[in-house]
Amino acid sequence: PKDAMGESPLIEIRHPRVRDAAQRALHDDSMPAWEQARQLDDASKSDVRFSGVAPLKGALAAIVDKHGDCEERTSVFVAYCRIHGIPARSVWIPNHAYAEFMLEDPQTGPQWFPVESVRREFGLAPADYIILQKGDSYRVRGHSRPQL
Repeated sequence: PKDAMGESPLIEIRHPRVRDAAQRALHDDSMPAWEQARQLDDASKSDVRFSGVAPLKGALAAIVDKHGDCEERTSVFVAYCRIHGIPARSVWIPNHAYAEFMLEDPQTGPQWFPVESVRREFGLAPADYIILQKGDSYRVRGHSRPQL
């Protein structure tokens, strides 16, 4: 999906610092996409120390500062995936954010897999999450720029 591959507000995949960090995050791009995503998740958590809830600052600032909250860890993971050709998006729930990445199954089609931004949960998320929004580049009537 096009909206899960491009740059969006605070997921600055074109910025050289974000691109450099994403390149360092993946050691072997020949491994299966599932393993690539797992490695990118580990790297995003390693690159961005969880510092508790703070104002949204985005992937670039989190990589530079080396800390952020669930939103920044989500943004960094999404950026790393997109830079490596894996569709990814942000998922917003009450008072929290996490990421999803997409893999194509030849028999069932595209499948989205959650990646928790704070806990060490890869490929699954609690069933009781109330999802408010999926994605990270929305246009709001009356605003000229995309909104988060």
